[in-house]
Amino acid sequence: MLWADRLREVLRQKADAFFSLEGAVLAGDAPEAIHDMRVASRRLQEVLRLVFAEDPCLDGLTRGIRRARRVQSGVRDLDVMAGHLLSALKEAAGDAREALRFAQQSISVRRGRRHRKMAEALKALDLRGLRTDLEGLMSLQMQGRSRVSGPAIPRAEVERRAQAQIAGRAHAFQEAVLRARGGLKPEDLHSARVAGKRLRYALEISDELQIGSFKRRIARMRAIQQALGHWHDLEVLEETVARLFVDREMFRGRLPLVRAGCDLIAAWRAQKEAHLREFLKLTETL
Repeated sequence: MLWADRLREVLRQKADAFFSLEGAVLAGDAPEAIHDMRVASRRLQEVLRLVFAEDPCLDGLTRGIRRARRVQSGVRDLDVMAGHLLSALKEAAGDAREALRFAQQSISVRRGRRHRKMAEALKALDLRGLRTDLEGLMSLQMQGRSRVSGPAIPRAEVERRAQAQIAGRAHAFQEAVLRARGGLKPEDLHSARVAGKRLRYALEISDELQIGSFKRRIARMRAIQQALGHWHDLEVLEETVARLFVDREMFRGRLPLVRAGCDLIAAWRAQKEAHLREFLKLTETL
C-alpha cells in the first residue's frame, strides 16, 4: 500500500472509532462504549500529533479530544468498580453479599448523577464541529495544500518524529518503572502506569503506519499495563468502599455488615499484592 493511502486509512479509522461512539456514550446504558471512546481518543490524538505536528490547528483539535476523554473519566471509574462488585457478588453469601449490594447500590446512584453531568459536558464540546474541523485539516494535508512549508506529510518526517517520540517515551517509562519498583508507592505506580500507556500507544500507531514492527514490544507493554491497571482499579475501589463503611450513623447496630465490608477490603488488598508481584516480575529487565 502506498504511503499516502496507508496514512489516509489509519487517520480515517482512528477518527471513525472515536466519533462513532458518541451516541452510545450519551445513551448511558453501554459502559464499554465509554471505555472504547476513551481509548479511541488517545489513539486519535497520537496519530494527529505524529502526522500534523506543525499544523496550527493541531492544538485546538487535540484539546477538544482530550476534554471529551476527561469528562468521561469519572463515569468510567464507577463502571470499573461496578464490574468488580458484580463479579464478587457471584461468589458471595450472607453478610458479604449484603455488604456488596450496599456498595453496588451506592455506586449505581453516583454513576447516574455523574453520567448526567458528563452527558451535558460532552454535548457542550460539539464533537460534530470538531469532526468537521478535522476533516478539513485532513483534506488540506492529504491533497498537498498544507499550511506549512514543504511537501504534505512526507514519510521520512513522520518516521523521524515517531522514532524520537518512542525513544523519549521509552526513557520516561524506564525511569518511572525504576521509581515505582523502588518503593511501590501508589503515586509512583500511577506514574509508571501512565508512562507505559503513552509508550504503548506510540508503538501501536507506528506499527499501524508500518514505520516499524513493534508487536513484541506492544505485547509486553500491554501485559505490564494490565498488571498496573488491575492494581489501580482495586486501589480506587478500596478507597471508595472504605469511605462507605466508616459512616457510623448508617451502620449503627450493623456490626456484621461492617465486618463483611472490612473482609472485602482485605481480599482486594491481597489481590493488589498479587498484581504488584506480577508487575515486578514483568519489569525485572527493561
